[in-house]
Amino acid sequence: MGLLSWAVRSLARETSKRVRRKAVGRRLQKEAASLPESKLVQTTAGNFWMSPIEFKLNEAMRREGLSPIPQFCVEGYHVDFAFPKIRVAVEADGAAYHEGDRRQRDRKRDWILHRRGWKVLRFHGTTIHQKAENCVYVIKSELEARR
Repeated sequence: MGLLSWAVRSLARETSKRVRRKAVGRRLQKEAASLPESKLVQTTAGNFWMSPIEFKLNEAMRREGLSPIPQFCVEGYHVDFAFPKIRVAVEADGAAYHEGDRRQRDRKRDWILHRRGWKVLRFHGTTIHQKAENCVYVIKSELEARR
């Protein structure tokens, strides 16, 4: 295989991956928009639909001066919030986290992200509703430790 042929195939694969990631992101946003309790939130990265717990955590982070990127794609997975420069992902786990094989899939996803140098912080919805500021304290501590 010639170098040019390899480069063309490699570019085609990357383009295909990018198109799939964008399609998944659009599907996730469409699903979020269809939920009656979701809110459209304006962020520095654009407008995103957020669940109530994502909204509450996002607001708490913004009050503390943090600007995470919502629905950031990492290794083909969309994380709720990301700080890509220092590879920290934040997940807000609602009730669906506890259903079926969701927990097992999330463990696999966390393992993959960890292998790529990412730290994944997970917070349960009840914790976010009751103590969002404490969640942000943990996030800020991790960000400072990784800088």
